[in-house]
Amino acid sequence: MPDPDPERPETKLPGKPERGSLDLERTRAALERTLLAWIRTALAFIGAGFTIVAVLVSLVEQGRITGLRPHASRNLGLTLIGLGILSLLGAAVQNRRAARRTAIRGDPEWTLGFALAILLALLGGLIFWGLLFRAGPF
Repeated sequence: MPDPDPERPETKLPGKPERGSLDLERTRAALERTLLAWIRTALAFIGAGFTIVAVLVSLVEQGRITGLRPHASRNLGLTLIGLGILSLLGAAVQNRRAARRTAIRGDPEWTLGFALAILLALLGGLIFWGLLFRAGPF
């Protein structure tokens, strides 16, 4: 079958994918993989920050570690948690914009990766808030 004329608009036949839809699906998959990589990075930041605050602050208070300023480990941990939250939100916004540009009719509005990024950002915000104001179970 000869190649269709690129100047002529294509008609969609039932059961046949639109021209270029495979390219768009590959792009969407790449966007999702990139978002998942940012989620892993943000979780590493948030986890490291929480660990620094939870472990080092208690060790400094018990007197097992000396030579550190009283709030140095707490400030470092909160900074890492904040960086994790900001990177997660930035990646989610970037993913959302790119997904809208490459949207195929019938695509779901919310992907699982995007919903996970938002939920983890909210959880990170709760952890940050609790550690900052020493409230809650943290």
